[in-house]
Amino acid sequence: MNIVKNLVRKMLDVSGLRGLNVLRNSEYLKTCGWFNSVKQKQAVDADGKEIPWMAYPVTEFLKQRLNQGMAVFEYGSGNSSLWLAKQVNTVISCEHDKAWYELVRMKIPSNIKIIYRNLDSGEYTGEISNYHDEFDIIIFDGRDRG
Repeated sequence: MNIVKNLVRKMLDVSGLRGLNVLRNSEYLKTCGWFNSVKQKQAVDADGKEIPWMAYPVTEFLKQRLNQGMAVFEYGSGNSSLWLAKQVNTVISCEHDKAWYELVRMKIPSNIKIIYRNLDSGEYTGEISNYHDEFDIIIFDGRDRG
């Protein structure tokens, strides 16, 4: 049996697939929801609920620091907007993709304001200048991050 295991390991090493088997057996990836995200092709937790498209430790870091008294501005919208809306009082999300804006707009709760701004005109990048000292956190999760 050891001969077969060693042969399979060598074949997986040569093909570069051995790492996939290691991933499959990762308890952390199961409990954080990574496998669900791969299956659903979107960022979700172990329960299938939307989470930001960020590294899981970053999401945990934020979750421990956010509270219902906060306001967040974010460039880019989607699962992060929905997740943030559950953690804070207000989310203002600036989106540059009109089709995506329309899709997200249909899912948002009342404490999210989603704004479409054209990327090429500079409106998108400049949107944050329409506000003054209103946000506890600003997240750059969209285009034109310069």
